[in-house]
Amino acid sequence: MLKSLYISSFVIIDQVRIDFENGMSVLTGETGAGKSIIIDALGQLCGNRSSVSLIKKNCSKAIIEGVFDATMTDALEDICEQLHIEPDEQFVITKEILESGKSNIKINYQNASNHALKLLMPLLIDIHSQFETQKLFEEKNHIKLLDEFSSQELVDLQKKYIDLYTSYQEVKTKLKKTLEEDMSCDAPAMMNSLA
Repeated sequence: MLKSLYISSFVIIDQVRIDFENGMSVLTGETGAGKSIIIDALGQLCGNRSSVSLIKKNCSKAIIEGVFDATMTDALEDICEQLHIEPDEQFVITKEILESGKSNIKINYQNASNHALKLLMPLLIDIHSQFETQKLFEEKNHIKLLDEFSSQELVDLQKKYIDLYTSYQEVKTKLKKTLEEDMSCDAPAMMNSLA
């Protein structure tokens, strides 16, 4: 869960800190109030590509920092181990976008890469923008969505099915090859009997 978000010199924002409480949070405002900029800032913490154009005019760098509470899961522990990050129930993610076009990224005050953000952040936050629900109607996403909501029992059944199907395909290939070999061996005998 996102606990707080700090944004400095990002697009048109001078400086803002937003604290989030437990439960649902809603960003509202008129068109042009800056809601999308806040979502874009969160996108930067999730590993979106940064650009010098995101730095506020006449500023040397933009800073975005998010503090996230996390429930430790096996998946989160695995990612932390892979990224050499000490597992914690709170993560501080900081991204500085520099005039040079480069970015400095830190996870819990340790230097990190954009790749690390892309691995870690899906376990800390989900962002759903205005037309993202359209993905639900794309057939190519249906199985992936179902798999994400399936229980471990279904995951185990799926693995068992894949193993059995692979074995079936191997047996089928061997049978076809054997039949083709038998046919080619019997062909001269068949030709002689026809003559």
